[in-house]
Parts: sequence; C-alpha cells; structure tokens
Amino acid sequence: MASDEDLMDGDLPAIDPYEILSLDRAATADQIKSAYRKAALKNHPDKVPEAKQTEAKEAFQNIAFAYAVLSDPARRKRYDDTGSTSEAIVDSDGFDWSEFYREQFRDVVTVEAIEKIAAEYKGSDEEKDDILAAYEEFEGKMDGIYEMVMLSNVLEDDERFRKIIDDAVASGDVPRFSAYARETKKSKQQRVKAAKGEAAEAEELAKDLGVHDKLYGKKSKTDSEAGLAALIQRNQASRASAFDKLAEKYAPAPKAKSSKKRSSKETEPDISDEQFEALQADMMKRKKKSLSQNTEDAMTGTDTPEIYPQYCFHLSPTINRWCHFRAADIAALSDHPGFRGQDLYFHGNHPIKWVRVAGVVVAIDEFETRRIYTVDDSSGATIECVVAKARPSQTGTAGEYQPTSATIEKIDQQKQQQSPSADGEIDIGHIIDVKGGIRLFREAKQINAEKIKHLRSTEQEVQFWQKVAQLRADVLRHPWVLDRRQLRRCRREAEGYDASRAKRHKKAEYATSNSAAVVVKADVRPCRENTLKPEAITSRAPPNPPPTSLLSTSSTISVPTTSLPAVSTMPSRDIFADPIATDAPPSAIGTKKDHPVPRLGIKGTAPLSTNKFYANFFLGSQTAPSYLHPYSVAWAQGKGASASWGIAISHIEPTQRVYGQTNPTTGAASYFINPVGIQSVCISAKELGAATALTTESLTDFSVRVCLRPSATAQAAIQFPLVQGSAFITAIFNGASPLIQTGVFYKTVTRSTKEAKPGVTKYKLHLEDGTTWLLYAYHTKGDALDLQVTNNGLAESKGPFYGVIQVAKDPGNGETMYDEACGTYPTDVELSGNANDNKGTYTLAFKKAGMLLTTLAMFALPHHQSSFDDATRTNLTSVKLQTTTKGMAAAVVADSWTMVEDDLPVNMSFVPWSPKAGSISTLSSTAKTFIRNIAMQEVSQNILQQTNQNSMYFSGKALAKFATVLMSINDILGDKALAEAGLNQLKVAFSRFSENMQQYPLVYESAWGGVVSSATYVTGNSGADFGNTYYNDHHFHYGYFIYCAAVIGHLDPTWLTDANKAYVTMLVRDVANPSAKDKFFPVWRCFDWFHGHSWAHGLFETLDGKDQESSSEDSMHAYAIKMWGTVSGDQNMAARGNLMLAIQARAIQAYYLYTSNNTVQPAQFIGNKAAGILFENKLDHTTYFGTNIEYIQGIHMLPLLPHTPLVRTPDFVAEEWNTYFGNGRAADIVGGWKGILYGNYATIDPRGAYAFFSSPGFDPSWLDGGASLTWYLCYSAGMSFSSLSFLEVSTIGILLTVNLFGTKLSVDCESLANCLSVRRL
Repeated sequence: MASDEDLMDGDLPAIDPYEILSLDRAATADQIKSAYRKAALKNHPDKVPEAKQTEAKEAFQNIAFAYAVLSDPARRKRYDDTGSTSEAIVDSDGFDWSEFYREQFRDVVTVEAIEKIAAEYKGSDEEKDDILAAYEEFEGKMDGIYEMVMLSNVLEDDERFRKIIDDAVASGDVPRFSAYARETKKSKQQRVKAAKGEAAEAEELAKDLGVHDKLYGKKSKTDSEAGLAALIQRNQASRASAFDKLAEKYAPAPKAKSSKKRSSKETEPDISDEQFEALQADMMKRKKKSLSQNTEDAMTGTDTPEIYPQYCFHLSPTINRWCHFRAADIAALSDHPGFRGQDLYFHGNHPIKWVRVAGVVVAIDEFETRRIYTVDDSSGATIECVVAKARPSQTGTAGEYQPTSATIEKIDQQKQQQSPSADGEIDIGHIIDVKGGIRLFREAKQINAEKIKHLRSTEQEVQFWQKVAQLRADVLRHPWVLDRRQLRRCRREAEGYDASRAKRHKKAEYATSNSAAVVVKADVRPCRENTLKPEAITSRAPPNPPPTSLLSTSSTISVPTTSLPAVSTMPSRDIFADPIATDAPPSAIGTKKDHPVPRLGIKGTAPLSTNKFYANFFLGSQTAPSYLHPYSVAWAQGKGASASWGIAISHIEPTQRVYGQTNPTTGAASYFINPVGIQSVCISAKELGAATALTTESLTDFSVRVCLRPSATAQAAIQFPLVQGSAFITAIFNGASPLIQTGVFYKTVTRSTKEAKPGVTKYKLHLEDGTTWLLYAYHTKGDALDLQVTNNGLAESKGPFYGVIQVAKDPGNGETMYDEACGTYPTDVELSGNANDNKGTYTLAFKKAGMLLTTLAMFALPHHQSSFDDATRTNLTSVKLQTTTKGMAAAVVADSWTMVEDDLPVNMSFVPWSPKAGSISTLSSTAKTFIRNIAMQEVSQNILQQTNQNSMYFSGKALAKFATVLMSINDILGDKALAEAGLNQLKVAFSRFSENMQQYPLVYESAWGGVVSSATYVTGNSGADFGNTYYNDHHFHYGYFIYCAAVIGHLDPTWLTDANKAYVTMLVRDVANPSAKDKFFPVWRCFDWFHGHSWAHGLFETLDGKDQESSSEDSMHAYAIKMWGTVSGDQNMAARGNLMLAIQARAIQAYYLYTSNNTVQPAQFIGNKAAGILFENKLDHTTYFGTNIEYIQGIHMLPLLPHTPLVRTPDFVAEEWNTYFGNGRAADIVGGWKGILYGNYATIDPRGAYAFFSSPGFDPSWLDGGASLTWYLCYSAGMSFSSLSFLEVSTIGILLTVNLFGTKLSVDCESLANCLSVRRL
C-alpha cells in the first residue's frame, strides 16, 4: 500500500479543479467550500477498505489540491485565465502549503463538520444519486453500496436504502440486478455483524485517543458519525510528515527575516518572459510524463468518446472558457446531429462554444452590416472573423434564454448596441488576437468576434501559442469524463426543475370570467444549458431549460431526443455535404449587380432562393399567401375582414374547395381551387399600423423568418419563423402587445384553467365557421399572456408580451398532441442523405428553438408517409389536416424524419430502359439498317442553325435532340464513324453557349445570385425566354444543356476539359446546388425536398403560390444531373440524381399523374389523369400556351428519355391513352404533339409505336423540335424487346411469349425479325 509520503513525491496533479469538485465555473466561495468538504469526506482514505486506500488517497489529494487552487481568488483567476494548475501556484511566495493542508484536513474531519454535512446530506437528492450510482456500479451488491456512499451505516440505513433502490427499480430508473434481488439472509447477517464490530472498534479508538466523551457524549450525534470521526482522527498525526514533504516540494524557500504578514505595499511579483517560458516548458514536460498512454489513446483510438447530454455541459472544462485554438483546429471541430444549429461544436467529446485565435490579417471584406477579417495563423488553414457593425438596440440575445440577472442583461444590451471592441484600427498585415463564438456560414466555420486586440510583440505571440499547446495537453488530449453520480445529478436537476415548476403552477388557480382569467406570473429563469460568454457568467444557472428568449435574426436551436431514429441507420457518406464547386462562374459569363426585380424587405445578401414557398413575402405587394402545408399565411396589411396588420393564418377543408366545369367525357372537373383570403386567425400587435414594414431574414431552402416592424427602421415587433410542414404557426414577441384577430369571427374564446405544460398558457378559439383553433403562449420574461376579448373579431393582450405565441387548428383529435408538442418550434431543416447501391435514404433534421426538451410535431405529406423508415413511421400520429394540393398531411412527433427509396435507377444509362429489363441496346440487324438510314438524314441536318435560337429553352431542346441522335448511332446502332462526324458539329454548336456567344448571352447577376438570360435586360420584356431572367423554368432550360453535355462527354471523354466542365457545372449549381459552401448560388433553387418535385415559378407574385407545368421536364433535369455526374466523375452528384428520380417518381405519381386508384387528389379531379398545372393552391387542367388535350397531357410526356418509364408507369399510360387517345383519336392530332404521344405510347405498345414511326407515310412535321425519329425508333424497338421472355423451345423453332403488360401473345421469332433481335440479354 502506498504511503502518504509516496503520494506527495509525484508531480502536481494535472486536474480541472472545477470538474474534481463538480462545480460550475461561476461557483461562489461558499459553494466551493461546501463542495470541497463533501467531496473530501466522501473520498476520505479512512472510509474505504484497505485494498482501495491508494486510489482513495490519490483522489483525496486531487480534491485537496483543487480546493487549494479555487479557494484563493488570485490562484483561481490565474487558473481561469491559463487553464493550468501549475501556473495557478506560481504566486505561492509566502504561502505555507503544509499549514494549508493541515488546516483544511482538520476542517473537514471535525465532528462538527461531519454533523453539519450529515444533516445536509442524509435524505437529500444527492445521497439518493450516490446510492443509485453505487447500486449500478456494484450491480446491486449492498456491500459495495455501503463502501461507496458516505456516512452510510448498515445498522441504521438498510431499510431506507432499499426503499430508494426499490422505487428506482420499479420506475425503470435503474435495472434490477440479481445480486440485489436474491441476496441471502446469511449475507445480510454477516454485513450487520461486521458493522457492529466496526462500531465497537471505533468507540475503543475514541477512548484511546481521549475523545470518547467528546464524540459519544452528545446525544444529538449518531454512533456512525462519531465512529467515523474517531477513525479519521487516529491518522491525523501520521499525515503531518507527508504534508511537510509537500510543502518542501512546492513552497518557495523562506526569505530571511520575513514577517508572517505581507506588507500592504507588496504586490504580486511580475514574471519575466524567460521565467514564464521556463515554467511553461517544465509544465509541459511534467504533464507529458504524467499522462498515461491509455489516456492518450482515449482520444485517438477507435472508441469514440461519449457525447454527454447538454444538461451536463456546465461541468465541461471547455464550454464556458476562451479556448485557445489554431484555425485548423477550429475547422476540424465536429458537429453532432443533436446540437446542430446552436453554434456548438466538439473536439472529441469536449463541447466548444467560445474560442480565441491569433494570426496575421490577410484580407478584409466590407459589407453593409459586418466586416470580415481573414486570419492566417500558419496552421494550414485560415479563418474568417466576423465583426458586426453597430446597429440599433433590440431586446433578446440570439439563441440564449433571457437572463434575469441585471449584470447579464447589461452585458447583453451592450453586446447588441456596440460593435465588438478592438484596441485600434486593424489593417492587412496586422497580427491580432480574436475572441468570439463559432458560427457556421455556408458550411464554413467563422468566428463571431466579441473582442479583438493586437499582438504587438513576439513574446505575446509566443505566450498565445503556449496556451494553445497547454489547452491541448491539459484538456483536449483526453476525453471529458463524468461518473454516474454526476450524470444522474445533472439529469435529476434537469427533470426536477420542470417538476418543481409544475408543482407550483398546479397550486395556482385561475378564476375564469368572460374568457379571461387572473394572471399568475410564471417563474422563468435562465437556462444553464445555453452557454454564455465566459465574461458574462456570474452565477450558476438553474438546471432545466425554460422557453427561449426572443430569437434574433440568425438564431437556431436544436436538441436531441431519445425517441429519434438513430442517425447510425444512415450510411456514413452524406451526398449533400460537399459543394459541387465554390469558384466564380467562368470568365465568359458577364456580370451584373442589379436585377429587374427589387429585393423587397430582404435582410440578407445573395445568393437568395427565388423559387421557394415564401417568395410572395418579398414580391409585389408582399400580401399574397405563402403555403406551408397544411397552413397558408399571408400579410393582412390592414385589409380583409379582420383589418389586421399582422399575419393571417388559414387552413382550408375539402368542403371549401371550388371546382371547375365537369368534362362530359371524363367526368372530371377542369380545375379545383382553394379559397384565398380567409383570415381564420391573425397574429398582430397594437404597435402595428399603416407604417408597418414586412422584412424577411434567414432565407434557406426550407425556411424563412418573417418580421413585422412598426416602421421600416424600427425593430421587429413580431417575428414568424416559418418552416414547411409546421404543426403550429409561431410568433415571437419582444415587448409588443399582442392582438389575436379573426375575419371569421369568434364564437367563444376560453382560457384553460390548466396550463398545457408548466409556463404555457392555453386558449381555445371557437370560430363561427365551426372550426377550433388552439393558442399556446409562454413568456420568457414579464407576465403571462392575458387576453381580453374586445369584440367578436379581436382579443387583445392587457400589456406587453415577451415570449412565444403558437396557433394550431384542431381537426378534432389533435388537442392532446398539440398540448405535448407546444413550446418548441422549428427554425430550419438540415438535409442529409446517402445512396448505397440501389438503396437511397434522406433525412430531414429539424432545427428547433423554444422548450428544447419537447419533441417537435410536424406534418408529413403523403409521399413522405409512404417512404418513412421504420423508426420514423412509429412516430406517425392519427392527427391529420388537409393540404391545398397535396392530399392529407399527417402529424409526426419527431425531431427528424428519414425516408427510404429502395429501388434507385442506378443501372439506367443513355439507352432505352425499363424498370424490369434495365438498359436495352441490342436490336436486330434489320432494325439497325432501317434506323441507320433515318439517322444519316437527321445527322446531316444543320446542327449549328437549329441550335442557334433566341431562347435558352428552345436552344437546349435542339442540342438535346442531336445529342440523343448521336448517342443512338454510337451506342445502339454501333456506327461510331457516323457518330463522330456529327459529334464534331455538336461540339461546335455547344461551344457557342459555353463561350457565351448566343443571341442573348447569360449573365451572373449578384443581386439574387444566379445565372440568367440577358433577354429581359435587353428587351425589357419580363416574359422573354419564358421568364428565364426572372428565374422561371431554369431546371427545364439548363436541364437540356446538362443532358447534351453528358452525352458529348460520354462519346468523347477528351471533351471534358476544365473549361467545358466549369460551364456545365455552373448550370447544375444554378438549379441544384447542394451546399451552402457555394457562395455564388442558393441551395436547391428548383427542387423542393419537402414536396418531392421542383417549382418552375420564379420571381413573380401569385395568389396561388409556386407552380410547375411539366412534371416530365422536371424529372428530365434530375436524369440529366445523374448522367452528368456519372460522366464527369462526380459520384455524389450522380447519387443525388438517382435519389431525386426515385423521389420524383413517387411524388409525381401521387400529385401529378393519376391512375384510377389515386387517393391523394380529389376524386372529382383524378379523371383528368394529369394535373395540367400544379400550383400550391390549385390544380388547373390546362397549360399556359393552350387548352388542347394533347398540350395538357403531352407537356407531362416530353422529352422521351430512358427515365420516362420510371415515372410514367404502364398502368398510368394505359389509362391515359384509353381516356384521351385510344380508338383512333391519336390519329387526329397534328404537329409535333403527335410524335410525343406515340413515343409515350411505346411504354404499353412498343410494336405499335414502332410501326407508327417506321411507316412509309410518316410526316416529319410530327416531330417536336426537341425530338428525333432516330431516337423514337430506337426507343420503341428497345422497349419491344424489353417485354419479351422465353417460354419454350420446340422442333419448329423458338416460340416466345410477348407480354405487353397484360396481353400475352404467342409469336414466331421470324415474325419479329424485321424490328427485333431475338437474342436474350
């Protein structure tokens, strides 16, 4: 057994004193002292068995040393500044370490101290935690429990301990161990006997030490406490020499003739740079020696350290300190799925919030609201440090709960009103030290600078880098470890705070009168789990998170829940993680800083999403609705039945729809539309009026923050974080006085006498139309929401409100779910996904704010519901609301959804393809000869002339047409020479566009951020080139170019030069950029990962929301992206294309193309078979260019490409053909639409289609400008072959069964020789 002297001979303990004593870094002196006494007594060497005394003595030494550091303000400050216990004792001149240890040891082990601790400890939650932690550690063995739990006594505590354990087992808090449940009577008797023997021994020791009367004479003392004191005091004398040795080792040599008291004029001695460096070197040397290899391996080995729950973060050695890092270290910090959106990152399992970095300024960028310094610290990476410019004051801090401490409020106000402080002007070449929080901007980490100072000497730089090395050595090299007791205590505190609030609120009675009630002020306190800047921490915050304070424009908060699907079910490679490219568009593309459409009220910089659900908020009058599904919201702007200046919320039931005239042939309505302008509930404020301004902020591919301001220059009175699928419409108030209005009129407004959950006030709004809306409100400071009904259209708050109001419509069975889900709300969505072989998955992880321990409720569309993985499906509820054009949405209570597509079209290439047969490129020699003659004619056409048009759309279609012809010649007909001759012309034609020499060249405009046609800039016509300049139809237009480029690269890989790839990649980035790291284009301009298809509608205000006319050109652009990714070697792009195609097939078959068994769209409409134009608010069986049936159906057919059968299934094509074109009706169609119809017909009757296209009387006018006869013939012949299968072999030859999707025919091989090869693929 090691002696006390042996333990004192080692180096100073390398510890985190706060962690050792389980203290928050803001702990007071009294808290430090109390924690030290409890820890010292709990781990006292004399309390444990002899076999564990060495371990206990080491623990006791660390506890004492931790107290030595933290009990002295100067030493504590030095440790807080440096993070080093070695540096903390540098100022120990005149300090008697021996006497310090003796005094502290005596203080801990006095009888009075033990009695005081026992009175506080026994029966406390802390003791309960220790009992249950010991129970788990020793797996139910009671002997071990009594050894671990301090002040425990077998003779007195057995019944009490067992009740605690039994209750915990019954509640599921701890498992049932057989050692506990099956403990024998004999074992219990032996433990009691041993305890009685120890008690007798302790009393004899007290007599020997002469303290018997002192210890046992007081009736108020228990025998166990007296016995413990006797055992401890026996060893007091033996430790004196050990303390002396410690003093000799670490105390400085005594000065001659020094007095015992320090002179009042003495100050702390300065440390020279040489002394400091020597101390640093010595500290590093000793630290390196003391760290074991096992500890080092903990961070570098294969085992990943545990990420602790956020409610434990106050115990972290990194969370509330300035962590000295290199830029490369910050870039390497990892995020964790459960904490995304909080600007919180991890080094191993160490949570990192606040950092310091030092380096030379290499670039300075100026923006309207911020300045960015790029700092290079020679670590192999640079980092951008963002300095916010001064702005008007606003209440609330982004992402933090509003503290009640006056000190913290003052700091927050200063933070909001001032720019981060710097000690002088900063210029390129200056060396600076930056303090700040980490933020993510377009997937690159930045520092939100809080303070900047110059480093004006080499010594200062050296000191900074020593601190970087010191943090790595002392803290980051090994994982952060909490024991069971600490975890249990943190969890209990987190759960207990809500429980105590609930208990207090349960006692509060509300007197209800005229739909109003007496307000009981809620107890709202700051949340420990949200980190404050290190300087702002003044006291330990209470444990459980109450509601957030009002969020500023960029705030998002996310917290994991245990019910969520495990992220590990996703493949490790995220196909959305990396950008396609990050460089500027090619130099041939001109630039413009302006755009014809002004950016009304947008608080943000390009790139900005142009085709998203919220665009009406910054277009035209700003009053047209935005459709979230199931709700729609619109700025009332003082109009409508409510005359509100707030945001009006609407939800439409199927009975409210208006249907168009019924087609006598199909029995289907020509359209259906949902009424616009119904203001069911409006959330407004008294401060809003005629001067109200609406602004939008934080625009992403899934969300936006809409702000209503009393005037254009005022702070936001209300903020609305809007996310697709939200179960609640959420409004954040920052001191404005709420108005809850309605244009439908109130029947009754009642306030629930019981809170939905602690701190959440609940109202029921019964409207005259028979609907019921639920309103929830929680306050972050001030009073709870108290509404007074003024009239049947208005309920107003009695005063200002700070907090969140949420509104939801109850379909009749939703109240319980809404009660459970209220208090939290989504702020954004993080998209991730993977594709392995033919299986793809994608996850929508919702970032959230508010009551962080509450799981979100979100509404899923039908195509989500049908593709949920098993884990997500378990969270699907029976609460459903009708959407405007996407069927019935169902509520899902989960913080993320994962969808699975099990059959990605990975084997699809350029040749004809079907889901069953795959790719088909083999034709009979007779068919090849016939088709080659056609191909020679088409390839001899003037490619340069046909592709030189004044429209990107028509030019792209022409290029794609010739690309398909050349691919057919090369890959199907096998005539590479003929293909090469035509390919050279196609390359020249394509170069006209890649060199930007077409009639209306493209320009990159930086106002919105995208590549657009210059047609509108030149002509002034907003509709030029179908509105390309206004971002209409970009995925259609550019999809054809991308497809053409893929074919050229496939036929001639040498064409894939950097210049050509850069041009095509630019087009992909414009329509389908997957990453915010790309600073030139918005993320997913066209494709909507919530809806499962794209939106073609650009920067035009419309009452019916975004729309799309051609589902087939939408899927064409996904197919083009897939093929370009394949040809160019970008496998992530190819995987995204495959996943998009699979999702589109599912969504389009639900929302656009209708078989008779479609249950998503109204029965009155599905007889149309195709949507026509699908809007967010209506379906209109028409087109923008005409009402002919071939136009309406055909726009969902073109272009015919290998992916067509994936989306347009044989069952659908057969129903559509029979409805509109069968029985000879197709023969009456004229023009290019006739070829489109018969190309589509090849899906169900490829022989019939081939016969049509190969007939001697075929009229070339039946070919659309983007179609070729060569391809139609190859496609029809290939699809014919895909439907064949062997049946039998007989003496008369090979007999085949031709299965034409339900029609089986026996045919002789020879009869098919004219068009087919009978070889089986």
